[in-house]
Amino acid sequence: MLWFTAALLALAGCGKAGSTRSTTPGPALQPRSFELGEFLASRATAVDSPAAARLLAAAGLTSSVELPPAPPAVLFVPPDGFRVAAVAPHGDRIALVRELDPDTTEVLLHDRARGETRLLLPLDRDARFLPQRFSADGSRLHLFADEVDDTLQLEILDLDTGERSRRARPGCEALRLDTSPDGAIYALQWSCRGAVESALFDAATGEALRPLPLPDGTRLARALPAGRSGGVLYEIASARYPRDLMFADNPGPDANARPLSFGLAPGIAAADLVDPVPLELKISGSPSVPPIPAELWWPRRPGAAPPALIWMENDGLPPAWQEFHPFLQFLANHGVVVLRLRLRGSQGLGKRFRHAADGRLVDAGLEDLDAARTELAKRGVDSLRIALLGEGSWCGALAATALVERPGRFVAAVDLGGEPDPLGQHDAVPALAEPARAWWLTRFGDPATEAVRRDRARMRLPTNLPSQLLFLASDPAAASDSAAAFAALWEFLSTRLGANLGGQP
Repeated sequence: MLWFTAALLALAGCGKAGSTRSTTPGPALQPRSFELGEFLASRATAVDSPAAARLLAAAGLTSSVELPPAPPAVLFVPPDGFRVAAVAPHGDRIALVRELDPDTTEVLLHDRARGETRLLLPLDRDARFLPQRFSADGSRLHLFADEVDDTLQLEILDLDTGERSRRARPGCEALRLDTSPDGAIYALQWSCRGAVESALFDAATGEALRPLPLPDGTRLARALPAGRSGGVLYEIASARYPRDLMFADNPGPDANARPLSFGLAPGIAAADLVDPVPLELKISGSPSVPPIPAELWWPRRPGAAPPALIWMENDGLPPAWQEFHPFLQFLANHGVVVLRLRLRGSQGLGKRFRHAADGRLVDAGLEDLDAARTELAKRGVDSLRIALLGEGSWCGALAATALVERPGRFVAAVDLGGEPDPLGQHDAVPALAEPARAWWLTRFGDPATEAVRRDRARMRLPTNLPSQLLFLASDPAAASDSAAAFAALWEFLSTRLGANLGGQP
């Protein structure tokens, strides 16, 4: 989320200490509106952050796991183009990886005892192989690979026999692997159509462990296992509150769990918060085009024909949909419908989706916006009050381009990237080595052709759009006052979407 993430991290404060959550239906809903600061007042605490360690210490919770010996300090210089991806606990084996193009990697294994470096992967054809961790004894390498699947899946490679076992979760893309210090348990995190999920596994057998205790209305987002006797620190997520932390004294079904960070959530009644709904948008007349994943934030008390914002998410960070997003909750509370999506060509949704816009990035992006606008109109949104917001250089530029190429369809656009020439990478393509050159030519098209030069010109930042139509933030993350940046964005959107958005009807 780029500057939105940076803004949240820059804001301090918390809700009412000791506040609790309840799923019990309350009295009839009463119209309410909240100040922007009330939504921005809280922030999540990651499981591996210093704040999480302080919470554990304050609760008197420590791990009884005996840590393996630290690897020796070794000077190792990887071959040109490679980087160290994983080191075995005793430092005797090192996994190296290099990217040949965004879909192709090579993995080397360096054996210090033998003084040998050999090609480990690929064995017969190209794919992405991303080493994560060695097993506790250094005999196995855990890695993410998409050689067989459309999405990245966990594979465990026996380095002595070459045998590979897959721990696949169809339709989801592996994001992160966390292993306990004793190597007995690992936690795997996926992106499943935008929602981040996690589970625990026995490292020796690969068997999934019983689910950890979860409060009503939440799901497991990420776990950090300390070991069989050391407990599990884990994050829980919901659309209504920031991620919270819990600690279970063991990973089994008889675990005793306690909350660590409840009370950080804003003091806003649950009845006034929105649960986003997952959607899949279809491109009209193109049955072969993969559906576009999206989520809809619909106000609890929308007015007749409410205004809407189409939010094009930057794919530079893993998606975290169906989770609390303070600014989207604020917009919904003020009667604005939000449709959040990732455009074709985005990362994190598999190879097919990543290549679904190859050679026609601009037109495909505009088609995706047309599909989003059509979906909103079908649901009763005021078609004359739909605005755009694009995060990052590409989506931000596309929002500005849509104002020019789809005149009258959008009342305003927000460019949170401000890149004046987002297709400037064209200039570097001819000088790339293969296979990267062919990959980028496939994605961009040949920069020597007139059609591709025209696409580049279409995406350059328009210089003649009036300020009341385009909100431009070239480096918003560097703003000294992030809360003020949020306030400026809200002032712009409320002005363009309607004068009656100060509260719910």
